[in-house]
Amino acid sequence: MTASLRSLVRAALALGLLAALCGTARAEKPLVVWARTDFPPFFILEGPLKDQGVYDASLPRLFALLDGFEHAVRPMSIARSLEMMAAQENHCNMALTRTAERERSVVFSQPVTRIFRNELIVRRDDLPRFRPWLQNGMLDLDGLLAARGVSLAIIRGRRYGEAIDPVLARHAAAADQETVSQSGQALRMLLSGRVDAAIAFPQEAAYAIRTGGPNLRPDALASLPIRGVEAMPGYFGCSDTPLGRRVIAAVNTPAVREVLRARFTAAAATWNDPNLRP
Repeated sequence: MTASLRSLVRAALALGLLAALCGTARAEKPLVVWARTDFPPFFILEGPLKDQGVYDASLPRLFALLDGFEHAVRPMSIARSLEMMAAQENHCNMALTRTAERERSVVFSQPVTRIFRNELIVRRDDLPRFRPWLQNGMLDLDGLLAARGVSLAIIRGRRYGEAIDPVLARHAAAADQETVSQSGQALRMLLSGRVDAAIAFPQEAAYAIRTGGPNLRPDALASLPIRGVEAMPGYFGCSDTPLGRRVIAAVNTPAVREVLRARFTAAAATWNDPNLRP
């Protein structure tokens, strides 16, 4: 074998070894797919405020904190995200409500946030209709729905928490409940007069006001706290697989949770709108 041929062989072996090492490095960082749901102002997928949602701004920081994984982001609904977590080993969602049903296929983190509370959103001009069910500033949702006469928009598949879901289920047959696919749709229906109320986070109502057009009064909507409803803990959820559990273990690290909690709280504060107070 000539010297030049030996040099070529050595170079080829070196390149092969480098490629193998690179492949091994990549293999050591498994891919995690994160759901990004059209859920303003938490994820904002389109419009003038695109990518400026509460969670949008935290994605780069999250990926830097979880640098032991490769990350990809894909738009999908909550329902689709739950399906993928049940069917695939590497799907995660950073904005979930924890329920017993979901725990069958999803491994949840410890609570990361506790800054959002579902309330009854109504048109400000209609506030007198709801005052009979207000006591000490809190709305009796059960009494309101039992009295009937109020049409309510709710979001398909959404979990509102232990103080609201049983009330909605109890009155599902008798009450005038309009089920829609997104909270933005529910709030647009409310603003247009097609329904009398919607259940949503006040931050969602603030987004609807800010993006509703120049002719919309900044105090067009009011947000009524519902009796017994507390701020909901927000969880990360991943496929209940070895990989999903690794991701959740990393999220549960105190330092990671503290950084994420601070970022979420600061971002959510920009959507606290005093115009929504009744």
